[in-house]
Amino acid sequence: MKNNNLLLAVALTLGFIILWNHFIVKKYTPPPSAVSQTTAPSAGIAAVSKSEAAAKRPEPALSERKRTPAPQTTTQLKSENVEVTVGSLGARISSWRIFDRGHWVELVMPEKPGSRAPLETYPDENFSAKALSDKEAIFTVDHPDGFRVTKQITLLSEPPFHKVTVTFENTSKTPLLIDSQMGWGDGINKKEEGVSTDRDKPDAFLVEERAVGLANQVRSWRPGFLKGGIDTAQPGPFKWAGIDNNHFLAAFLPVDPKGAIDAIHVIFPKKGLPFVEVPLSFKLNPKESKTESYLLFVGPKKYDELKAAGRGLYESVDFGVFSPIARILLKGLKFFHSLTGNYGWAIVLLTILIQILVFPLTRRSLLHSVRMKDLQPQIKKLQDQFKSDPKRLQIETFNLYKKNGMKFMGMEGCFPMLLQIPVFIGFYATLRVAYELRGAPWIFWIHDLGAADPHYVLPILMGFGMFLQQKLTAVAADPAQARMMMFMPIIFTFMFLKLPAGLVLYWFVNSISTVVVQKYLAWRGHTAPLSAA
Repeated sequence: MKNNNLLLAVALTLGFIILWNHFIVKKYTPPPSAVSQTTAPSAGIAAVSKSEAAAKRPEPALSERKRTPAPQTTTQLKSENVEVTVGSLGARISSWRIFDRGHWVELVMPEKPGSRAPLETYPDENFSAKALSDKEAIFTVDHPDGFRVTKQITLLSEPPFHKVTVTFENTSKTPLLIDSQMGWGDGINKKEEGVSTDRDKPDAFLVEERAVGLANQVRSWRPGFLKGGIDTAQPGPFKWAGIDNNHFLAAFLPVDPKGAIDAIHVIFPKKGLPFVEVPLSFKLNPKESKTESYLLFVGPKKYDELKAAGRGLYESVDFGVFSPIARILLKGLKFFHSLTGNYGWAIVLLTILIQILVFPLTRRSLLHSVRMKDLQPQIKKLQDQFKSDPKRLQIETFNLYKKNGMKFMGMEGCFPMLLQIPVFIGFYATLRVAYELRGAPWIFWIHDLGAADPHYVLPILMGFGMFLQQKLTAVAADPAQARMMMFMPIIFTFMFLKLPAGLVLYWFVNSISTVVVQKYLAWRGHTAPLSAA
């Protein structure tokens, strides 16, 4: 039966999508220019003559760095919900903690030998610190090559943005070519008590905005599929650039909302985590100084807050292909959460609401399902009669469907399932990337709706619900095909074992509510033959 073939194809396609999203998270959308695997000169940095190049004193490459044994001191910066620890070596961030939903979350990865620390410049140099307030400090060092570096870090009173300013002053009597950088890496941490939602590795993420006629060309780059080995300069302009994972972001932005970052340097080693940095490269004449300032966002990717903050940061929340549906689902979940105070019950209520909205389609689907059952004897008779003439069998089957008011070869019953596919994927994307659902509990043993059910109770219940649904709607004339359809709940149960508990809860409630609708229609007499199934 074509109806059942389509149903089986949809189920297998859905299973493939689940496995694809689970094991290979869609993170790679390479820009046309992101093909170089080697470091290229940053855009906007002018070429220099041989004499100037001789005077150039670049910062040592990562592989050449040797930490000085000088003792390191630390400086603490604090605001209401942020605590930052700055180490004197390179004036680098050794800890950036945010307080949210009753827990402290550490966003700086543990330092390893040879790793890059956030905001570090000249890591072999020991900066002296001067605290201006609890939220602001200045770090200064006189580099042995004849220039002074002053770095000012400020926790702004109105998050989500903070500010970092770096000034280079040529204190020598000869021209110097500064070649430094400042970035965030390696990766971004996500340590929070009781949360096991995050599974993906952090990726480099760049956003470009160029005027193209009346529209803007937006570009992002997530090298998540690649196995590393990237060391490339990317020309801008960029609205912002940074490192992110599913739920947190560390990004550099120009201070001027209308400004742009001219270039960016992306490092993604074969073994290790990515690093994104902005170049600090320019020529300084004697006694000349140069200041570079950036806004810095370090925190959770709350979609509504990022959208309200502007600057395009909301683009870091990657809902995937069905992003419009996922955003609507997130709004619905937040609404029901405001009523129940629990995202698990919000999923239950939203699923029921979706069932109510698609009830006319569900009712029509079930009526067609019953009509298909009634037609099975006649279809079987046609198959036996014209088994040697497939073309005639197709014509006679079509005429039978048409005579009984079935316009699409009996496939009308599959339309609600086809409609469920984008909703299902939207739910999956929402649970995967929505910060609001990170570590959200439901009841009993479900402490994190974004993580798998540790005891597999929900997947088993979901499989039982699918079994009931299949039992009531199976219409296959071929016994082998009917048995295959009855195996689908078992297959789905195994596929759902490691998927987020919230997604399994949605599918379970969807199956049970469909069974309730079927029984209701049978009770009202609309589908009397259904009661015999």
